[in-house]
Amino acid sequence: GHAEVAGFVPWIERRKLAQRIGILFGQRSQLWYRLPVRDSLEAALAVENTTTVEAMKSGVELTLKQLVTVFEKERISELNPAGEKFDPHKHQAISALPSDKEPNTVLNVLQKGYALNDRVIRPALVTVAKAKDA
Repeated sequence: GHAEVAGFVPWIERRKLAQRIGILFGQRSQLWYRLPVRDSLEAALAVENTTTVEAMKSGVELTLKQLVTVFEKERISELNPAGEKFDPHKHQAISALPSDKEPNTVLNVLQKGYALNDRVIRPALVTVAKAKDA
């Protein structure tokens, strides 16, 4: 009776506390691999004016590689649909240009899109082909 209920209530509270702690540490473990991207950007901003364009470009390329790694770990994929058939679920067309390519083919990607676990979080901004006589 009462002893069972009295033992059950603290068990529920311990489970809730363990869940909160797990969520907190889970979030922390997911954050650590983002830190090098910030470190690299800060280092790039701290360089002296004597740095060559090549050295600066090399630093930016390294930072981009770090960010790509973060995206991979977070399951964020790039939508870069040049040459693909226009898909309104993944692409946002801002114009249709006369072209020899098949109508509704993506001609240019003005801004890449991104998907999280295959769900679009930002569509790719594109121009698409239309028939030359249209």
